[in-house]
Amino acid sequence: MELNYEEKCRCSEDIFCRYIDNSDKFSAEDKKYIQRKILHKKVTGVLYVSSMLVGWSVVGAWIDAVLFPGAALATILSGEFEWMYVAPAIVFSIVNYMLKFSYVYLSLRGKVPLLSAMIAVLPYVGSAFLVKPYLLDEPKLRRAVMLFLAYQKDQFVHPVKKRVLRWIGR
Repeated sequence: MELNYEEKCRCSEDIFCRYIDNSDKFSAEDKKYIQRKILHKKVTGVLYVSSMLVGWSVVGAWIDAVLFPGAALATILSGEFEWMYVAPAIVFSIVNYMLKFSYVYLSLRGKVPLLSAMIAVLPYVGSAFLVKPYLLDEPKLRRAVMLFLAYQKDQFVHPVKKRVLRWIGR
């Protein structure tokens, strides 16, 4: 079944929908099916927020890797528990959670329930939880999402990798 005019217009404005339209990995019938699912389930917004959460988790992991071991080492070296060593790690975690929750809730208002928004901000696994309901019963959509995410990663990683290799002289 062909997309109607309104769906075609909405699809032309949607990066995920355009990716599917230009992809050679799907039959014409599968493209229409996936595009219709994208438009009616509003998957693109959730994918965008999920990918932002992945990047946010990477940055958070680096900060956690410094703050928590630093607090533990300072406590061990001082010989007693001091709040001034632990407080930055705790404050960072609380502020990070609140900012992530605000971002997810405001970005996806009406697309995901409140509980899902709360779970989505959990470090490292939240972004996967966010897209899970869209992909569970849709093997074609799941494959399209995986290919799209790989494409998006390549769009970001290759230029960065090229710059780093050029910078180190390779």
